[in-house]
Amino acid sequence: MAEHPNFDKKEAESRVKKQQEVTEHSDEQDSLLRQLIVEKRIVKEFRQGDSRRVFLTKEGIYVSKFQRNKWSTSKIYDGDFKPLTKMIIDGSVVFRVKGYKEYVDNMGGIIKNMKNEGGVLSRNEIDDAVNAVCIDLPVEHGHATYGVYEDKGKLKLCLDVMPIKDIQSNLAERCKPSLKAQLSKEGLEAYFKATEFWHSYEVLPAMGMSVMSPFALVFRKKLKLVVIIWHFAPKSHLGKSTVHNIFSLYLFSIYPQSGDSINSASRFISAIDAIGGYLPIHEVDKVDWGRLDDIVKVFPESYVASTRKRNDQSNIEFLCRSVLGISSNRFKINNNSSLTRIFKIEYDILEEGERNKTENTDKLRDLLGKLKPFGWRLVEDELKHVDYSIDTLIDNIESHADELKKLYSTFLDPRRTFSWGMVYEGLKVWERAAIKYGLDWRAPTYETFVEDVVKTIEQSTKDTGITPIDDFYQWWEMWKVKNKQWDAELHEQVALGKGEIWQEKPLEYGGKTYEGEAITKTILREYKKERDTTVDSLIDIAKTIQSITGIPLDILAKNRNLGTKTDWTIFLPNNLWSKIETQESSRSKVILPGNSDGDE
Repeated sequence: MAEHPNFDKKEAESRVKKQQEVTEHSDEQDSLLRQLIVEKRIVKEFRQGDSRRVFLTKEGIYVSKFQRNKWSTSKIYDGDFKPLTKMIIDGSVVFRVKGYKEYVDNMGGIIKNMKNEGGVLSRNEIDDAVNAVCIDLPVEHGHATYGVYEDKGKLKLCLDVMPIKDIQSNLAERCKPSLKAQLSKEGLEAYFKATEFWHSYEVLPAMGMSVMSPFALVFRKKLKLVVIIWHFAPKSHLGKSTVHNIFSLYLFSIYPQSGDSINSASRFISAIDAIGGYLPIHEVDKVDWGRLDDIVKVFPESYVASTRKRNDQSNIEFLCRSVLGISSNRFKINNNSSLTRIFKIEYDILEEGERNKTENTDKLRDLLGKLKPFGWRLVEDELKHVDYSIDTLIDNIESHADELKKLYSTFLDPRRTFSWGMVYEGLKVWERAAIKYGLDWRAPTYETFVEDVVKTIEQSTKDTGITPIDDFYQWWEMWKVKNKQWDAELHEQVALGKGEIWQEKPLEYGGKTYEGEAITKTILREYKKERDTTVDSLIDIAKTIQSITGIPLDILAKNRNLGTKTDWTIFLPNNLWSKIETQESSRSKVILPGNSDGDE
């Protein structure tokens, strides 16, 4: 029979000879064991009943068995092996051992590693032997990553970690500068000034969520939805990644990961399990989200992302610790189930020129240099504020959510309100720090937060990419938020062009009053500058509104007094979204020219 091409005959003969040398002493009434004792090579003995002993030495592991009225001893592992500690980490049992290198793994992983290193001389004996030498090790309890954990009903911040996986070790090592960084007035002021470079809806979700992210695991254990924060725009240099970095890399020393690092199911769940904090993932345009869709639907409101079996049949568990802050130039998620778990934040492409002016980039660069990684101090302050009680913290968050729901009722999904409450609670953490150090920064009121942040992002996230009318309404709500000026008469910020190119104006029809706005062709021109759209005229929009509301076209589209002048307008009812949602079965038939097939 032909030998296998990879068969090394000399190596095989050497191993057989070595094994014979090890076991031949069995016939000499245990001379090998006597030799180990005389030469004082035994580090520790482990008894397994009356007929089996395991001996740990500096050069290997020996097993002695009582058979046929005599003891016989053989060497079953050749190499340095030193068990150090048994660790119970997040409920899983692992061991820290030292072989050719020091590492942490569960029992199955350790035995597999020993076999791969080539020192195992008896595969039948090694499993029981290694279990024996590790059974009485001192036990340590802990957590694999930084974050907040619940222990006997109280919340605790863990900053002394026992990483198991490589990504946990890498991030933990890089996080060390943040562990002792202290709050200061100058440091806080730099963060507050940095937020002024972006619209509030672009920056406040990351700002608030960042200091609440270490609590994500305990919230998910209570089946609360903790969303993904996703920044996107079709252009670069708008600050999508920078905002994520400010509230992760600069605030906590949590280093960003690349899109490639999550472009498979195993990599994705590793990132979710990587750290109890705000983890940025940049440039995900090449990620195959179709393969990750099932995970996206599960992990934002689950405690365990996945339990997987290794080749040795041992289990490895991945927990849902991280809050992901994703940035991209495209947004590929288009199913409502996944969208429910994402705050989709579209950055303002019209700000590209302003944000990239030399004086602005220089000013931002100077501010970034002043940012300090004191994020864990803010987390500690929040723990003190709620007296380390998970119930108090959840009550605070749900109280915020209730106030937001009074002002805005058409959330994509009711579960999202908890995440919005988290963001607002996080902003209150920043506010308390500002007050403590005598700074003027304050969290927005509920009303302002809903108008400038919640409403914009909820509208942007709803029914992504379904119909042109949906897109126009999303764009219009965002445009009003992004384009504001001070009104001296009203003493408040109002959207540009009010009274000239648009106006708040109720419409009476069929015994009902419809609240809404009248818009002119100028608004449509602004929309077409920013969107590759199939909408050709205001009449196209009016026809779609007619099909949804039943209001006749000649009432929707006509000349109206806008305040300072009269112009031809169409009426946009404020409640169109809720009408669309109640007519889900017919939505695909609501079409505009250029979308005549009715596809969603």
